[in-house]
Amino acid sequence: MQNVARKLVTERLGGRMGRAEAPPRVRPGGARALWLTVFFQVIPSSLVSRFEVRNLGTGRKTHAGGTVNLVGVDVGATKIAAGVVSPEGKVLSRVRRPTARTPEKLLSGIVRAVSEVRDGFEVGGVCVAVPGLLLSQESIVVCSPNLHAIEGIRLKDELEPEIQLPLTIENDNSAAAWGEFRFGAGRGTNHLVFVGLGTGIGGGIVIHGQLLRGA
Repeated sequence: MQNVARKLVTERLGGRMGRAEAPPRVRPGGARALWLTVFFQVIPSSLVSRFEVRNLGTGRKTHAGGTVNLVGVDVGATKIAAGVVSPEGKVLSRVRRPTARTPEKLLSGIVRAVSEVRDGFEVGGVCVAVPGLLLSQESIVVCSPNLHAIEGIRLKDELEPEIQLPLTIENDNSAAAWGEFRFGAGRGTNHLVFVGLGTGIGGGIVIHGQLLRGA
């Protein structure tokens, strides 16, 4: 996810698509509504399943049908956008804050955004999407040319105790690619290539239903 996403690319890989028809074309006029959904519905299905199993184990339902609302956070170079999304992809609440330029203020801004947006909603987990080269296992951004304040921080270790919800950290364009694959132009396909244009240029790839994260 970048600050302003202007281009989505879904292309054929290996000469095959997961469905016969071409992916839906995103018109400029409808892009905002689509992106609000894609931005905030980025938590991998495996994590959603863990939330559902946990809730079923306690006999508690957080949403009609036994599924949960989730929080997605887009940390951009100029703004932090957060939203609560229902299992159907409906944005229930959203907040937007300017991005701080120091590590301490950046982290506190993320925590405050999550706290504000989830107020009044039952939420099962959070995904924070960050710009730059991410070491997934360590949840550390090694390099972020447009947001140096986020570099070198063990984001999961710092944020999860403050947020007090299960947390996953993902590269912003990988998160957007996964959201597009599950809920947007790539829905029903096997493969997807995503290109995001914003403060910087990035991308994400899904092949055979798996998000590529590198070695």
